Amino acid sequence: MKERKKQKNGIGRSLRSKVMMGFLCLVVLLIFSSVVSLLELRHIGQQTKTILTASDNSMTLASELLDAVEEQNRAMQQMFLNDDMSYDSVYSHQVAVLTNLISQARQDKVVGIDSIEIAYEDYTSTTQFYQIHKAINDASWYSENYAVAYHDLITAIREYMLSSQVALGPQAMAIRQNAYRAITPSVVTIGAILIIVLMLWYFLDMYGVKTVTKVNRSLGDYLQYKLPYNVKLNGNDEIEQLSDRIEELINRAEELDKKQK
Repeated sequence: MKERKKQKNGIGRSLRSKVMMGFLCLVVLLIFSSVVSLLELRHIGQQTKTILTASDNSMTLASELLDAVEEQNRAMQQMFLNDDMSYDSVYSHQVAVLTNLISQARQDKVVGIDSIEIAYEDYTSTTQFYQIHKAINDASWYSENYAVAYHDLITAIREYMLSSQVALGPQAMAIRQNAYRAITPSVVTIGAILIIVLMLWYFLDMYGVKTVTKVNRSLGDYLQYKLPYNVKLNGNDEIEQLSDRIEELINRAEELDKKQK
């Protein structure tokens, strides 16, 4: 009986473990990519919420300030042009509204509110002149003092509205960059998975399909043409073990045949 060249109590690395390791790498890559993408998307969501909240607060504040100034201006025009002092209560109410809005913005540390506050103080001091001196039909006061102060206040509010939107630009750019960072791991993972799949296909074809084909062809030649079964494998897996057992089985069969003769 021909001795086997190798006697194995176990297998160094089985074909199953090789295939499993390859697919485990795919799973790990997918999990890693998903976790990174989810974290980045969560961060983007938080940034987007912050930007939208800041933009909404800025627009709301600017809109309320403009409405209050317009109402105050309308009341002033009624008192100045029509001598209708019933609008004094409307004027006083809007003064309180503007004061509260600016005070709240100052407490909230709103960026850009300083210019509005300065323009409002100038506007308030100008309109107080009317209430103290009753400058009715004083066209020079209206055109040279009040109209200028009113225009400066409206301009300050509009500049605040514009500057608040411009200030959000860098944050929007940061969100765009984070979006690319969230996509990048997925793209890299897909590329890595494609490479691993090609490698798995290569190794399965090289050490799986071709090896089985080699064993099958050699066994067929032995059964049909009585050619020696001589398959050299170095896979150190189940296929090599199968080839060794086929060779051992053939050797036993030949020895048994010799004894019978």
